[in-house]
Amino acid sequence: MSLDYPEYEELRKQSWFLGLLWRIGDLGYYLGLFGALGSPLMMIYSQLTRKGHLPWHTALLGGFLCTAFCVCIFLASAQLKSFAFKRGDALKNKRYR
Repeated sequence: MSLDYPEYEELRKQSWFLGLLWRIGDLGYYLGLFGALGSPLMMIYSQLTRKGHLPWHTALLGGFLCTAFCVCIFLASAQLKSFAFKRGDALKNKRYR
């Protein structure tokens, strides 16, 4: 469970669409985070055990590309969660005026 889940509950009460954006962002956040941390480890493991049958330079390039892709997912999802929170705050301030 995310540490910012209580904020999600408040956001969900305000707007179902912003809650959906937050959930998509949260899923992508953890998918990108674990993928970025795990892909270099899997590349190293496959080269040490020779299960990959790839030359070392090809495996290294593949590991870096996979890591870069996962970091992009992580950053885009973090921006999506931030956007949902900012819009939720703007919506809350607009309602209380």
